[in-house]
Amino acid sequence: MTTSRLSRPPLRAFAACLAAAGLLACTSRPAETKPSGTGALGASAEDLAAISRVHREYVAAHNASDADRLAIEAAGLRKPYKPKGALPKAAGPGREWTTADLVALEPKLKGRNFKNGEKMYVAARCIVCHRFAGDGGATGPDLSQVAGRFGLKDLAEAIVEPSKVISDQYKASVVKTADGKTITGRVVSEGSGKLVIVTDPEDSTKVAEVAKDDIESIKPSAVSLMPEKLLNPLGETEVLDLLAYMLSRGDPNHPMFRK
Repeated sequence: MTTSRLSRPPLRAFAACLAAAGLLACTSRPAETKPSGTGALGASAEDLAAISRVHREYVAAHNASDADRLAIEAAGLRKPYKPKGALPKAAGPGREWTTADLVALEPKLKGRNFKNGEKMYVAARCIVCHRFAGDGGATGPDLSQVAGRFGLKDLAEAIVEPSKVISDQYKASVVKTADGKTITGRVVSEGSGKLVIVTDPEDSTKVAEVAKDDIESIKPSAVSLMPEKLLNPLGETEVLDLLAYMLSRGDPNHPMFRK
């Protein structure tokens, strides 16, 4: 994959990847201390090969499409997102939210609390499956630019009624095997005579592999992998802050947060 100067991952972030892999020290030795047989960076051939590998994985993870990123994680080439500790809890009081309820809140999308919206994005478990501003899971679409694709009504419908409209890109498949097993999940790979299926939308490492010769039937699932009722624990203020957070594309200076 080739990238322009503007689209390459920041050097500082890549350096952090090298440090995490224990490879940064080998690139910063003074010239007079470089051991014989090393390259221009003062690194051995093995170090340089490892650095190259880390770079390939870093670029792949940061420039990949949603589908490619999920496949990378399912193959074990990149660690999937894991929440840092327990997820925060909504204060409530919750209710059975409908699409119409959320649309009716539009006049109140002003003077909102950015930090609480960010917190509710985590409390509602959105972050487990969806990246936002570079952080989060890969089993669902990246929501960083959701405001560019959805208005409030469309966003509300996608959250409250996830099975009403399912993008082909994120649709699950129902696979039935010759021995009577049924596996439901998102197909991330079809090579080498087998299907690789992510079976848990909250953990991209939970996969099932099925030989194509063993498949009796495969069809799209009518049910979204995204659970329903994720907003139900949230109170009105929390829902408003969450909607503002998403519709602002995570911008704390957006007019919706002006007091």
